[in-house]
Amino acid sequence: KKLYKLIKKPKNLCLNLSADELSLNEKIYSFDRFIEIKNISDWKKKFIDREEKNLLNRWHWLLIKTVNENKEFNYKKGMTLIYSWLLSQENLTKNHNSYDASERIVNFLLFQLYHQKDLTEIPVSLKNYLYVTAYQIANNLEFNDNDLTGNHLLNNSRALIILGLTLKSKEYTNLGFELLKFILSKIIVDK
Repeated sequence: KKLYKLIKKPKNLCLNLSADELSLNEKIYSFDRFIEIKNISDWKKKFIDREEKNLLNRWHWLLIKTVNENKEFNYKKGMTLIYSWLLSQENLTKNHNSYDASERIVNFLLFQLYHQKDLTEIPVSLKNYLYVTAYQIANNLEFNDNDLTGNHLLNNSRALIILGLTLKSKEYTNLGFELLKFILSKIIVDK
């Protein structure tokens, strides 16, 4: 649990975004139906099934739309949805759900890769968000009682490793691999 101290706290998160600049009109597939995103408040819809809300917060829609709609859903549309989601969150620095945050990091970086975008093309504000989110993950690792960390800690380590390798940050990569070593010894038992 002391490993997270290897990570330096990033500078303030400054997105410099305005809702006025965004043009939204997308349908996001969620389980068995579509959710329309026409304005920022649409991200705050109430759901009966918590997993539907999780799907939105984990940015799985980014990959689903990218793969299924290929040319119609371009990089710019994906970035517009990301920015609208970011603007819909009251306080990005207080969201400590490490599992969702881990999914967002990985899904965004896969989206970047799919669109063959160079990492230098990630806007500074979004890169700052990724670092702040990774810092939050590192400080809210999902260690549970009786070593019942399961896939959550594994997911946390995956995000830190992928972010660290992608953005060339040894601190995140090292922490991710240390977590991976720890969790694999707990979930894989040699009999």
